[in-house]
Amino acid sequence: MSALTVMLMRHGHAVDEAPHLGDHGRWLTAKGRERTRHVAQQLAERKERPTLIWTSPLVRAVQTADIVASVLGFAAEIPALAELVVDGRPRSVAQMIHAHDNTDDVILLVGHEPSLSVLANILLGAHEWGGFKKSGLLALAVDAKKQSARRLFSIEP
Repeated sequence: MSALTVMLMRHGHAVDEAPHLGDHGRWLTAKGRERTRHVAQQLAERKERPTLIWTSPLVRAVQTADIVASVLGFAAEIPALAELVVDGRPRSVAQMIHAHDNTDDVILLVGHEPSLSVLANILLGAHEWGGFKKSGLLALAVDAKKQSARRLFSIEP
């Protein structure tokens, strides 16, 4: 059985505060949009393209996912998963990934720190991943049978 490609991406730079909206309503800054677009353009030059995009429901993550989708010409629906929020449930996300049975898919997950780094290290089976910069992306080849993964590439903003 071949491995499933999973890409983990942290949202772009966001405003520090969103009056009356709280943390959930913080939106991307111009810098965040620019760096996210830059990472998406680098991803567009690679062979691996997402066939599925899942995002945190927080505004800054949804905007990040939308920018990536736009650059890549991704037209499918982008579901928001509560498990990908700031204090999300990385073990639940890892279980969802391991249960995904179509290894032809390439899944892009857009979320937040520290949950994304925890998820990366759960998938890798070690504490190899030190953290994501804003708009940073890490691609992994996940073997669901062995419940292990290996790093494929990363893109820094």
